[in-house]
Amino acid sequence: MKLIDLTGQRFHRLTVIERHKENNSQNKPMWVCKCDCGNEKDIMGTQLTKTTSPTLSCGCLQKENTRKANQEKGLEG
Repeated sequence: MKLIDLTGQRFHRLTVIERHKENNSQNKPMWVCKCDCGNEKDIMGTQLTKTTSPTLSCGCLQKENTRKANQEKGLEG
């Protein structure tokens, strides 16, 4: 299968900067992505492009959602 260049594409909060120099342990292509919050994260291309449960951020979105839910429940000020 031919590799699709994801450089410059945006997936939710992530923008693909470049192809990682190495594949992961399963020999799948990895991409260096920059999140809207400023963090960089290496992510497998299939995790970016899949339609069911794709990677949305570097992890900051989960933290924000947890903080918001805790505030709504009165668990955090």
